Amino acid sequence: MPANRSPHRTRIHRVADQIRRELSDLLGHKVADPRLNGGLINDVEISKDLAYARVFVIVPAGGDKAAMIEGLEAAAGFLRRELAQRIRLRVVPKLTFTIDDTMEQAARIESLLSEAGMGGARSGSSVEEGRVEGTLGEENTP
Repeated sequence: MPANRSPHRTRIHRVADQIRRELSDLLGHKVADPRLNGGLINDVEISKDLAYARVFVIVPAGGDKAAMIEGLEAAAGFLRRELAQRIRLRVVPKLTFTIDDTMEQAARIESLLSEAGMGGARSGSSVEEGRVEGTLGEENTP
């Protein structure tokens, strides 16, 4: 175990990962709510006392984020009961759901970067080639 990780922290990560796997399985096989179709559990963050879990959900392209959250909140009691049967914990964390828009943000940043560089840094890297040539020219001058 790395020196910077405490045993308690490692346990929190293990429990979060187990909850993520179980919720993914439950959404894929046990929950029949059409609002949850295509939703993916991306991550779970658990409080230090294991009382609360924030579940990050990816909504498929074109999916209704509000409907996804409504469906998850409606199914929260069922999901928590199922988790209690599948995972050995004294108390199953209270689930709260958050839309994970990391992929959308990454796509937006990517498009902004390509607009700012007008694709030059990716398409032939003329900026980088000029920098390399300039560096070599400066180093070789007497």
